[in-house]
Amino acid sequence: MFALICFVLAVLVSSFKSRSRLEAENAVLRHQLNVLRRKVRGRVRLTNGDRWFFIRLYRWFPSILQVLTVIRPETLVRRHRTGFRSFWHWKSRSRGGRPPIETDLRVLIRRMSIENPLWGAPRIHGELLKLGFEVGQSTVVKYMAKRRGPPNRGWRTFLRNHASHTAAIDQLVVPTIGFKLLYAVVIMRLDRRRLVWTNATTNPTAGWLARPVTEAFPWDQAPRYLLRDRDRFYGGIRPSPIESHGLRDHPTAPRSPWQNGVLWSWAKSPCAAPSRRTLDTNNAVRTHRSLHKASPEARPIQFTGTARARRASPPLRSRLGFRYTQLKQGRTFRSQLMQRSDDNQSNPWRLVRRENKYDCSYFTVRCDIVTHRGGQPRPYNHLHKKNFGIAVVPIDNDGSTTLIGQYRYVLDRFTWEVTRGGGKCDAPPIDAARRELSEETGYSADHWLELFAASASPGTTDAIAPGFVAWGLHSGQPHPDPEELITQRRVPFSTAVSLALSGEIADLASIAAILAIETRFRRGELPPDLAKLLRISA
Repeated sequence: MFALICFVLAVLVSSFKSRSRLEAENAVLRHQLNVLRRKVRGRVRLTNGDRWFFIRLYRWFPSILQVLTVIRPETLVRRHRTGFRSFWHWKSRSRGGRPPIETDLRVLIRRMSIENPLWGAPRIHGELLKLGFEVGQSTVVKYMAKRRGPPNRGWRTFLRNHASHTAAIDQLVVPTIGFKLLYAVVIMRLDRRRLVWTNATTNPTAGWLARPVTEAFPWDQAPRYLLRDRDRFYGGIRPSPIESHGLRDHPTAPRSPWQNGVLWSWAKSPCAAPSRRTLDTNNAVRTHRSLHKASPEARPIQFTGTARARRASPPLRSRLGFRYTQLKQGRTFRSQLMQRSDDNQSNPWRLVRRENKYDCSYFTVRCDIVTHRGGQPRPYNHLHKKNFGIAVVPIDNDGSTTLIGQYRYVLDRFTWEVTRGGGKCDAPPIDAARRELSEETGYSADHWLELFAASASPGTTDAIAPGFVAWGLHSGQPHPDPEELITQRRVPFSTAVSLALSGEIADLASIAAILAIETRFRRGELPPDLAKLLRISA
């Protein structure tokens, strides 16, 4: 140790020596070190003081690793790291404190917090105390399952759960062109964003404010909650106008207009005005994102026609914009068929939103959100056909008819049917009937009679199948489609009726066409020349 102290003192004195003298002493010391290394064999034995000196000097000047010769640089670094670990191990030694928590108790705390998402740490801590576990509430907080939001239900949850039974009321001030102020009251039902009352006055009183609440909610349509802010403007309407209707007054928190955000944002919009026209525009025209881009009163969707715009308000309220409608240019075959229905029967269905799940050139699978008699919106899946299927029964000059046989892929069997085909809904069905009769049988007819236009399955699809009978035939060469492998079978018409009744003809449109001809023939409702042909085969 004495030698080490002397060495330190020599180092301090060396700072006062000249540079050339220091270089000479370093050269002498290095040469002496080389002489000693030739005499010493094996590892150099160092004392603790030597080790401490090298480690401390290494921490101050890491570059000394390049001039170490007595020991290897890796040894010095390893001893430095070992000392570092030992120091911090000693510093972090256990000094007693909180006892460890058993694994089963930690699992129980986490399971209770997951199974009861509305429980906080005090509730879980109380349950554990009743179960005989001595544990602190801070420990319960530490081992609870972490949640993204607060455990209690917030304001958004309340509005979402009670929107169908909640109405909102708000008051707004409207300046007039004469620099006067109109005090308006607006009431909205939150379930469909429908305005139920709007009015304004220059002198608002408690009696006047009670009138909107009384007239906006009939006895059988009153909501459960009335949402409002804490303005003193509403102080005079309690308790009689609200509580007499069974309403629960639900004021928002102070300085929290976002809690009545639906009506508050509407009141700040440019479309807000206390007029009947504004109320009708909001309810019947305007679309809302919260209603899946529908209007509060289920504005119907117009699929056909040309879009035209008309202004929805007088010029002074031009910022309300336009209302767009479809002007019908002509009637398609489907619209003509719908025109034949009973107009005295009102439609109880209202389309809210439409989504196409699958679309091809023949049909579209639709998922409509509809309401029935003003009820709750619900999905209705159906198949929309882009063309119609026709059925043609050709009657030859000897009273016989031609049946078409082919293997149907969907049914996975061979079937007999009359001439079948399809056509676009925007084209006359008689054109498609002439084309299909020529393709499958080669016939052309002088006379045609439409028998019916039936719906195949009105509950699941809007497919329409018109039926025709053709006579006055002229033979020709059939030219079916390349993927159609058809077989012709010429039978008397009475035999075709028997095949339809026995089930050998399974196609619904074919059966309906054959039996319609047979029924009209027995009633005497067919043209005389066609009835004469059928008597031949009878």
